[in-house]
Amino acid sequence: KSLDSVGAVYLTLPGYLAASQVQLARSIMDGAKLPLAGSAILPLALAARSESRRGTALVFDADDHASTWTLLAADAKQVRCVGMTSLPNHGVRAWVDRLMEYVADRCIRLCRRDPRDSALAEQSLDEQLTTYLSQSRLTKPLSLSVRTEHWFQNLTLLPEEIEKTCTGLARTVADGLRQCLAETTTPPEVLWVTASAA
Repeated sequence: KSLDSVGAVYLTLPGYLAASQVQLARSIMDGAKLPLAGSAILPLALAARSESRRGTALVFDADDHASTWTLLAADAKQVRCVGMTSLPNHGVRAWVDRLMEYVADRCIRLCRRDPRDSALAEQSLDEQLTTYLSQSRLTKPLSLSVRTEHWFQNLTLLPEEIEKTCTGLARTVADGLRQCLAETTTPPEVLWVTASAA
């Protein structure tokens, strides 16, 4: 579709970006000659689309780079960010990488081979783990197939193994929640969790 027909573009950005990074995103839009009408951090964009905009809301979001807790307060006139805790290096990528380490260790113990030595096997494992983590409920065993040109290994991870492997990451994300909530005396009435964070 031709960009000439685009009437207006609104950017939704992660809450952890610095002002200089937001400015860079805006200049990229200008360079592409796209009609930028405005930008907002993701939690504020979610609040703008919500039918219930009064009171306090807690938003949990995660992308490959960070997990972010954001506390919003709204009245009849405006929604504002009253607190935010970003956890760099605790985004979705960190969970996949932690599971990759665990799977590699299991492979080494079982067949004395490391799947990370093969780009093809590592990419395939990354895709399998990412797909598994994108599911809404992690209650079933995860069957993995590690294949290279010279060897293969099938593995099964139980949900409790995955939970134990990621306990440290989960604890840090929970500490971020406590830190964000410490910035207010009013408990949030609503919790929004983005699909990637879930």
